[in-house]
Amino acid sequence: MERGSLIEQVLKGKYYPSKSFMEADLGTSPSYTWRGIWEARWVLRRGMRWRVGNDEKIRVWDDPWIPNTQTLRVLSPRGNVSSDLEVCDLIDPVKKCWDPTVIAGVFFPFEQQRILNIPLSNRLPEDKLCWDLEKSGVYSVRSAYRALFDDDWKMNEVAATSSLGIWKKIWAVRVLPRTKDTLMKEMHEKGVTIYDIVEVLKRTPIHPQIVPAIKAAHDAGCELRIVSDANTFFIETILDHLGLSDYFSEINTNPGYVDEEGRLRILPHHDFTKSPHGCCNPCPPNMCKGLVIKRLLCEHGNKKFIYLGDGIGDYCPSLRLRESDYLMPRKDFPVWDLISNNPKLIKSKIHEWTDGAEFERVLLSLIQAIITNADANQFFNLDCKFESLPISSHDAMPQALRVPI
Repeated sequence: MERGSLIEQVLKGKYYPSKSFMEADLGTSPSYTWRGIWEARWVLRRGMRWRVGNDEKIRVWDDPWIPNTQTLRVLSPRGNVSSDLEVCDLIDPVKKCWDPTVIAGVFFPFEQQRILNIPLSNRLPEDKLCWDLEKSGVYSVRSAYRALFDDDWKMNEVAATSSLGIWKKIWAVRVLPRTKDTLMKEMHEKGVTIYDIVEVLKRTPIHPQIVPAIKAAHDAGCELRIVSDANTFFIETILDHLGLSDYFSEINTNPGYVDEEGRLRILPHHDFTKSPHGCCNPCPPNMCKGLVIKRLLCEHGNKKFIYLGDGIGDYCPSLRLRESDYLMPRKDFPVWDLISNNPKLIKSKIHEWTDGAEFERVLLSLIQAIITNADANQFFNLDCKFESLPISSHDAMPQALRVPI
């Protein structure tokens, strides 16, 4: 958004009147436009940096201000240094240059030199945000797109190195399936094969307790279903690699298949170009998970449900659950934030979790409690956020080519 433009003024007036764009909250009942912009800010953080001027705005430890580095942020440990340290504290106010003595006492040697090499102007212009990936300092789609590929799509070592790597972030962004389909097209044209993608998916980080927890839930009599905004190809590849394909009875997600040219295609679960799904909750136009849960509740209303999720799209199904059901939101993730804003809207029992170990403990404890209190012949559904879709609802989908895994 261009500063001062009409759309910028409208969004600022409604969503962040007293904050900067990067500090803005999602807000209540946000528009789909604002939601998409808000969730894509991590792309800006990838290359956005403060250009040092009068140094009245830049926080040493929290803000990106180190140029020509991967993170743009300070890597040296804070130690006993104040968390409120500002860049202006590193500058000699009389000479208007960096104070090497102060810098030497705070940063690692390699970082000291990087800071001392940052030019300062005697005019002391206002601190300004710039785009570090272009010499002009102006954001461009091309440089952002290139950066995302350079980060984790060097095909020999593409997989995310942690559960919060860029691979997870790319597919967590609420972009439409047709956008992801276009990305797959670009990758195919650049020589990325379906085998490369399969190898990346196989290296998706999975906490060691997740697989045993799924198997234990299945062995206890739970009927496991997947509700996700990813795609069938990703989900089925990962499930097959983990040996979990037979543990799930149904997959609800966007169709994904390999066409005759060897390109991965991704289609929307709900064709919103023909008609909207009509949900007023923060659901993407291509899929409302709440409608999936509504259908499952109608079909299996006599069973108890445990729903697991972490994204914004998991909020709508959370609202659909009954008092007899259980909700397991991942703490400090988007769905948790939405629930925390007004927990009284949730009718089901809430049991949060943070990591794989806690996921297993909470899930199996709930299952044990249900078994203890339930009728001997009563089974229950476990609907989790993973990804895919029942093939019967997409009979016209082209036949996927078989890919060795």
